Amino acid sequence: MKDIIYFEGVKYFKHQIKVIEESLKNDGKYGIFHEPGLGKTLSALTVAVNLYERKKINRVEIIPPASLIINWTTEIKKFVPEKYWKIFNVEFSHQKISRGSLPPFSKKCLLIIDESHNLSSAESERTKLMVKVADKFSGILSLTGTPKSNSALQLYFQSKFLGFDIEQSDFIDKYCIERIIKIPYFKNGVRKQLIKTLYNINMKNEDDFLSWFCTRADFLKTEDAIDLPEKNYIKKYYTLTKEQVKVKDEIKKIMSSNKIDSDDKIKASLHALMQLYSGCFLGKILESPKAQIVLEIIRSLGDKQVVIFTSYNSEVKLLEEMFAKEKITYTKMVGSQNKVIQNKNKQFFIDGECQVIIMNNKVGKEGHTLVNSHNMIFYSNDFDMVIRSQGEKRIHRIGQTEPAFYYDIICEGGLDEIAYESASNKGFSLKELYERAQRI
Repeated sequence: MKDIIYFEGVKYFKHQIKVIEESLKNDGKYGIFHEPGLGKTLSALTVAVNLYERKKINRVEIIPPASLIINWTTEIKKFVPEKYWKIFNVEFSHQKISRGSLPPFSKKCLLIIDESHNLSSAESERTKLMVKVADKFSGILSLTGTPKSNSALQLYFQSKFLGFDIEQSDFIDKYCIERIIKIPYFKNGVRKQLIKTLYNINMKNEDDFLSWFCTRADFLKTEDAIDLPEKNYIKKYYTLTKEQVKVKDEIKKIMSSNKIDSDDKIKASLHALMQLYSGCFLGKILESPKAQIVLEIIRSLGDKQVVIFTSYNSEVKLLEEMFAKEKITYTKMVGSQNKVIQNKNKQFFIDGECQVIIMNNKVGKEGHTLVNSHNMIFYSNDFDMVIRSQGEKRIHRIGQTEPAFYYDIICEGGLDEIAYESASNKGFSLKELYERAQRI
């Protein structure tokens, strides 16, 4: 292999050097499936510059989620020598792909798809589009820490990005475990059932699959790559107020008396309950023991910085009002802000200009490094294991030198305890969540 160009003044870890070498052997058709915080961005940029120097490519199109476009622009200028900046374009996002907007086809163009699990859903039009055009580029570097987050079929789409020639039906027959579910719905007052086929996250013949797939992909967990400080999990318990119990019972009464006949109605019921536990309901802020526990945690930490993950705008509003009253310095990153404001606020926190950053979990889960803090509060949990896992990685990644502390604020036996279990390790189905919510 030709000598590899590494960026001057940058520290590379062994796992990064290995994945760079393997990616170059495959001319950029490679899956870097390393957990968040292991330096996938640096590895991908190094591969791209080396392919350019070897005249394999003359252009690099980076396709991240829209929220990470500024991150990539910043990382290019941070790591890559200025003479190579011209070959990189960070214009197309996942959202643009969804609208059918694609980079110009070229066999001299390398695609880097960041958070590629977002483009590997069987029901997604952008996934179908990317599979269709994958061979029109010199190669695709696929970057994600969760290539198989909810279904083994996701790895079929990843295989197509990496240039493997396998039909979807053959992949399903050989590697997928099918699960048939029946979803009740009403049409013109008549109860019917929708038969739907799902594919388990576990695979059959997994060793056989990995024997060929791993010639163009590298899976890596954090603990197998680098030594990071330990992670500590602390649960803080609270009891609902009388007002919250009254509203909870009213919501449950509505749930039991109405026909909850669709996923959307189930989600609406669960979200209404979850916001009640957080101290918010229908735009009204209720007296909340949960918010007071946040205050106690922050005060116990002195002047140490804290990241707070939230699920709802109402929670952000509640926390903002409390912090303003208590004179706690804070900033926030939420979906209603444009990307420039989000990144400005993030940098404000990183620079130590405030003690707290409030993050919406959808905005905060991907692409952000916040190792200036080692304390994270989950004010509420999404029911999704991937969102929880990726959220934790914001403070537990390369660059962290302190033990990480994660605080969960839970009403014992309540919905937020169910959400914690689902997000931490269970991954309950929507139906299971709804059934459990009816028993609280």
